[in-house]
Amino acid sequence: MRNKSVSDFVASTMNNILNSSTHQSLFNTRQKFASKVCDDCHKEHCECEDDNDVNDASDSKEEEDAADENKVSDSLDSLASYDAAIDSLLTASAALDSLGHAKASTISLKLASMVVEAKAKDPKAEKEKEKLKKEKEKAKAKKEAEKEKAQKAKEAEKLKAQKAKEAKEEKEAKAKAAQKAKEEKAKAKK
Repeated sequence: MRNKSVSDFVASTMNNILNSSTHQSLFNTRQKFASKVCDDCHKEHCECEDDNDVNDASDSKEEEDAADENKVSDSLDSLASYDAAIDSLLTASAALDSLGHAKASTISLKLASMVVEAKAKDPKAEKEKEKLKKEKEKAKAKKEAEKEKAQKAKEAEKLKAQKAKEAKEEKEAKAKAAQKAKEEKAKAKK
């Protein structure tokens, strides 16, 4: 029973990987073999094959246009695909190890390490890491700028309050001086 669940897991994981858009874009190309026999006329080299090549060229141009439109999502899919493959291989390794298949578990771990190395060497992944790093730095700088702006606003508010207090005290002092001068003037008249 356990062997069936592991094999089902591995089969479903491989099926998901094979049907992923990243895998399709990398490996879903038609290869032309020298010994290929034409399905229509049953000859190795025929005119039918040349017609198919022309159709394939127009199809590949359409595929390239579609690929250009999806470049942004492909870079995110690329990282997600690597992570999913690594996670699946590690899970499969743990399952195989728990079943007592040490050699198969070791092979799965080696495959996982190869995927990790491929992810590290993948230019799309590196660009995505750099992009994420720049976004984090930008967000951090923005947060610091907002914090600094809030601190400056707070300091400006304190300064404004202090100036208002000083102006009020000065006004009160002038009012007292004026009142005292009036009182002295009134005493001098008496």
